[in-house]
Amino acid sequence: AAEWPAAEFIVGNPPFIGNKRMREVLGDGYVEALRGVWARVPDTSDFVMFWWDHAAELARTGVLLRFGLITTNSLRQTFNRGVVEHHLLATPPLYLRMAVPDHPWVDSASNAAVRIAMTVGSGAEVGGELWSVVVESEGSNGEVEVAIASRAGVIHADLSIGPAVGRAIKLSANSGLCFQGMNLVGKGFRVDEHEVQALGYDLQRLPEVLKPHCIARDLLQGGDHCLIIDLFGYTAEDARAQHPALYQHLLDRVKPERELNNRKS
Repeated sequence: AAEWPAAEFIVGNPPFIGNKRMREVLGDGYVEALRGVWARVPDTSDFVMFWWDHAAELARTGVLLRFGLITTNSLRQTFNRGVVEHHLLATPPLYLRMAVPDHPWVDSASNAAVRIAMTVGSGAEVGGELWSVVVESEGSNGEVEVAIASRAGVIHADLSIGPAVGRAIKLSANSGLCFQGMNLVGKGFRVDEHEVQALGYDLQRLPEVLKPHCIARDLLQGGDHCLIIDLFGYTAEDARAQHPALYQHLLDRVKPERELNNRKS
């Protein structure tokens, strides 16, 4: 494990690398070593959660007074939330002094436009203050101006105040009633209208294997709706014969990434 220098406060903006891209960006060896050293951080966690976990451990055990980290806003989602929950329920516990669950992050120099969360943790029992963005508007230089509303109280692992909904247990009666829906493993399946036209298709007469697609983030944050290539049920030979342009697109955009994936499935 990397040695962190002695400090009273830690403030940082760790790298934003999603769980599914860690091997691609960092390499298999680094990822295996990282997960081997930090075994308590689930393999489903994003890279940033390794920093959060270590800082939280130091804070709640009294090694440092407080930490403040910028992370992706997926911190409060199921796979990453388990890391936060672990420290909030540990003995001694961690307390969230302040949190911003969802905030725009725009950097014109690097063309970054993402959503972030900010959290401040402490081992001392303190009241929490939740800052929520209630209004967003574009500024004169491309930045985003926001209006903030604040609430005081105990901040839960899902970065909320009030009933601890994130700790609700599953109801047996709900088993089998819900499905997560389509989950694309590879961005190469998504194509926009310009790409579709470049592949030789008429937008008014699309084949059934090109389907409209948008995810929850597109609906909530105004992302671009697109189309997906869905060749489910086709053999490679059928796909190549009936939809050669789409087959070639997947060969160029998806297959190289799949060849680097060491999961047999």
